[in-house]
Amino acid sequence: MNDKNTIELQEREQQRLCDCGFHFTITRKIKQKPKGLHRFTKSIVKEETLTFRVFQPTLNTLDRMTPYMLRFQQYEDRIRDVEESQYIDVAKSSVVDVRNMAKLVAIMVMGEDYYIYENGRYKRDEAGLERIEEIIFNHVTPSKLYNLCEACLSVANLADFTNSIRLMAAETLA
Repeated sequence: MNDKNTIELQEREQQRLCDCGFHFTITRKIKQKPKGLHRFTKSIVKEETLTFRVFQPTLNTLDRMTPYMLRFQQYEDRIRDVEESQYIDVAKSSVVDVRNMAKLVAIMVMGEDYYIYENGRYKRDEAGLERIEEIIFNHVTPSKLYNLCEACLSVANLADFTNSIRLMAAETLA
């Protein structure tokens, strides 16, 4: 395969990812009490599988994602440049970074469902966003979370968005 075919294949895959999005599943264990007299029955532990879909974000979603994307990029740069003596410092600060990554993925999962139209105005669904963030934070491994963040940034397609803004700005100046 030559370079031209590889580039075309990557572009088609990127376009498909932006158009169709992607999905991921999380399996978690939950306790449920069977019906009946609750003080005499034991809880049953069941596995629950949740499927989340991520689509190309709207401008509003991109706006909400921006601070978390910047922090994720800083985390990537810091991890890449780490030396062996600094692993402990990076590990201590990674709890904040993991929470940030969970928030980024949760915002992408919620997308435009974050705003609910009710009584002539939009209301924010903070409880839904926090619920998804907690599920992701508590049930996803760090490596999978990192890969989910990278996939979310690919779906956001920021490179094409930035290039189209530059082209529009150049046309208005000409």
